[in-house]
Amino acid sequence: MNERIRELAEQQAGAILMDLVMPDSGMPERVKWNVGITSEHLEKFAELIVRECMMLVEGFEITQEVALDEYVDYEASAVLKEHFGVEE
Repeated sequence: MNERIRELAEQQAGAILMDLVMPDSGMPERVKWNVGITSEHLEKFAELIVRECMMLVEGFEITQEVALDEYVDYEASAVLKEHFGVEE
């Protein structure tokens, strides 16, 4: 697993979420899924990953053809933000 994902997991939910993303933690699989992870924890974790992606593509543009020979440029981070519904 990517070290940055581990850092984000630790930032969000500490040891509880770390047990989900670190299979070598020694905790049995059946226990990992019953340690109190809420949908809010997972949603925040996913939001942190999306924000990280947005940061990586900051300044990149996506060009889309909207009509014959007509193009629109979008900022990549704004596309991710809108697609995933991440708020400022």
